[in-house]
Amino acid sequence: MTDAEARLAEVIIKSGGTLGDCYMNAARMVVGPLGFDSDLKLVHGRPILSVPPFIEYGHAWVEQAITDEFVLCIDGNTGDVIPKHLYYRVGGIQEEDCYSYTPNEARAKMRKFKHYGPWDGPHGVPPIIESEAITDEE
Repeated sequence: MTDAEARLAEVIIKSGGTLGDCYMNAARMVVGPLGFDSDLKLVHGRPILSVPPFIEYGHAWVEQAITDEFVLCIDGNTGDVIPKHLYYRVGGIQEEDCYSYTPNEARAKMRKFKHYGPWDGPHGVPPIIESEAITDEE
């Protein structure tokens, strides 16, 4: 583990572990009751940590289009609702590096990979073994 990774782990621990739940929280928002017949999108991306060590990290959030030009982001850790343009600017998020999923696409990925993500791109995590898999009851 690098020094930067150790510092990030320390930030996660100090948060009470909530920083590590974004993939699960965001996925559950999208595939749960709110996600049926909705325009919610699950998004996986790589923001930059806003506290030292200021490193890029994997993160998940939900986006909801209010209009064609106005999208809200719902943070996967805090549940904060923030306009997309501000969320991306503050997080240093590059939209072209994000992966977006409809509720049905997210369900299919969870069934295939047996975890909440990330699934695609250079930081995607391969499917896990059956004994460690999430179940439909979770």
